Amino acid sequence: MSGVRLANRWQVSIPFVGFIVALEKNSQLTCIFSTFGLELILSPIKPKKEKAMRKSLISIILILTASMYVHGVIFCNDTPCAYGECNDENKVNGGQMTPLVINGAGYFIKSNSDFQLFLQKIELSELYGPNFDVFQDNLNNAISNVEYAIGIYNELIAVAEETPYDQLIIYKLKTFGYDDFLKGHNLNAEVFNRVRSFLVKGDVTGAYKRIKADMEDILGCLNSVKGDIDKNIPPKIATLWDVNQKYSDSLFFGQYSAMIFSMIVDQR
Repeated sequence: MSGVRLANRWQVSIPFVGFIVALEKNSQLTCIFSTFGLELILSPIKPKKEKAMRKSLISIILILTASMYVHGVIFCNDTPCAYGECNDENKVNGGQMTPLVINGAGYFIKSNSDFQLFLQKIELSELYGPNFDVFQDNLNNAISNVEYAIGIYNELIAVAEETPYDQLIIYKLKTFGYDDFLKGHNLNAEVFNRVRSFLVKGDVTGAYKRIKADMEDILGCLNSVKGDIDKNIPPKIATLWDVNQKYSDSLFFGQYSAMIFSMIVDQR
């Protein structure tokens, strides 16, 4: 979470909460909420009202921050259950892994969003000509966010390696009906089989490492594209196709992991 005073307003950003909130129409507190983050903007107000508005802002932030780590929804959600975080009688490491999974997912999804915006600008440049300053902004954002995600996954893996598995969850991963699940959900078989190769062995930490390696691969590709953009050289389309596919495969890897764990946890 970060905050900054801009001229006569306060802007506070809370990344990756993932809800939509509407405040009163005439409120001086503007709330912008998306899958990728939250921005609270406190418009110009009279000095005597500033203290009260600031208290309201702090209250909203505390409520949102308290609830944002409850449950991931897209990318690797429920995977910390493999380490006992879903067992109320055995909350190892204080539930430390769940917020790491959620924040790592949030930054990675945001990076993909930034890259898609970059692709949009590349596409429109065929009509309106290239704007390399805009290209750089979009690409730098994508790079920064995937770097944040990698940093979080480094921490996640370090915690995972020091945390014992919940053997009941591991047993369910090893005996899960992967073939039926694949057929029943019409998934990408190649990506699903990569997920299965880790989970069928109960190697959830290995799955985290694979996700981090994929992020590092994407980061290398983005930096390569950035090298051309910084020289005002249009990137090769084949390279952009490749990066886009890497993002897609990695997002599916996290999603399929989440889907499998959701089924297993619901059966507890």
